[in-house]
Amino acid sequence: MLLATLCLESDTARMAHGGEKMWEEKLRRALLFFFFFSLCLPVAIQQTALGLLLAFFPYFCWRNKTLPITPLNRALLLVFVALLLSTLVSLDALNSFAGYRKLWLVGAFFATYHLLQKPRELEQLIYLIVIVATVVAVYGIVQHFTGIDWSRQIRGLEPSPALIWFEGFRTKGLHPSGITYAHNLLFPLSIMTAWVFAPLVSRKQRLLLIGGWAMMILALLFSLTRGVWVAYVVVLLVLGIVRGGKTLVGVAGGIVVLGGLLFTAGA
Repeated sequence: MLLATLCLESDTARMAHGGEKMWEEKLRRALLFFFFFSLCLPVAIQQTALGLLLAFFPYFCWRNKTLPITPLNRALLLVFVALLLSTLVSLDALNSFAGYRKLWLVGAFFATYHLLQKPRELEQLIYLIVIVATVVAVYGIVQHFTGIDWSRQIRGLEPSPALIWFEGFRTKGLHPSGITYAHNLLFPLSIMTAWVFAPLVSRKQRLLLIGGWAMMILALLFSLTRGVWVAYVVVLLVLGIVRGGKTLVGVAGGIVVLGGLLFTAGA
């Protein structure tokens, strides 16, 4: 009788522990999904998603009895020391220290490094970023021709478009300015570009990737942000050097086209 009671208690404890692990796993996945989904959306949504992720991260470390150790800890510590020394010798140290409040954003690196469990999970979340970026790029193209601005309209504000290029509006996506949007777009566009030239991609997948890539390129051009154009040219150049062959030829053609737009468009 005693043995049966002990076995029953053990089974109950295991079930409770399994339920907790299942709940934690679902929450971990949901927070990662929300964070990666938000990366191409307005900054307020990005920071909200990151805040929720960072709130869960200490609990995750406590439950798994781990410390937020990564291969970049020493390098980041060196950067922080250099930043601290620069602050101490600045003319307005107090004002410089006030800027440290933004360092919480670095927590995104530690949280994603530890919360991502498998390479396949990372691939799925990168797919998510690219899909969302493509949808926002399509919206940006429509924005260029129509001047719509949902990010302001949903807050009850009037759109503030500006006719500045080929009688079109400067694309800014869901961000407050074209510059902010272009810098945000560069990351998923670089991923998409690498996929377009990847050797193991099927023909059907490549066509879909090229379609998304074209939408992002148009949105980037309509943002009229020359600095990001130059950065993307560097991405193409590095990709061409690394891949070589036909990739280098295609990249060279892309650089010529982007270079022409870079020097002819007004920003």
